[in-house]
Amino acid sequence: MLSAGHVALREALFDVPPDGISFRKLEDFQEIWGLATNFWVMYSRKRVLKHGAVTTTYACRFEKHKKSSTKNPHVPANKRRRTTVREPGQCRVRIVVKVTPQSTVTVVRAQSSALHHTHSIEESDLLKRNDVIRDAIRKEAPNLDSSPGQIEVSIRETYGQVGAHHE
Repeated sequence: MLSAGHVALREALFDVPPDGISFRKLEDFQEIWGLATNFWVMYSRKRVLKHGAVTTTYACRFEKHKKSSTKNPHVPANKRRRTTVREPGQCRVRIVVKVTPQSTVTVVRAQSSALHHTHSIEESDLLKRNDVIRDAIRKEAPNLDSSPGQIEVSIRETYGQVGAHHE
């Protein structure tokens, strides 16, 4: 089960406060970031600043830069991947993650960001699993004679709904 502190930091990474979030160690940030990878997708490449800090801008996964492609009518239905078409530009929230040479991390809203998401944290969880859930499934899969879906249900029962994916 996740601690209350982990859940609070995950929620803060979803809705970054105006003054941002700071982590004293890169390892602390990476541990929590694994719980938030389903919210964010890299928007711009890393830039090295003059004093050695590296920044990366992330956009909300619901921003979706491009319109979804259409299905190829020549591919039989049983051979197609199950997908959902989503409209681009549903959420305009962006964050900037800055890592200093001393391995401290600061997360702030980007200047071009909307103030709030247009959806809930649960809707992000439905869209994609976070890395913690995905890694747990990968770890358990070789040990069990179960499908990934069955493993996911077991993990949800053990660890709660954080990052749960719904098909």
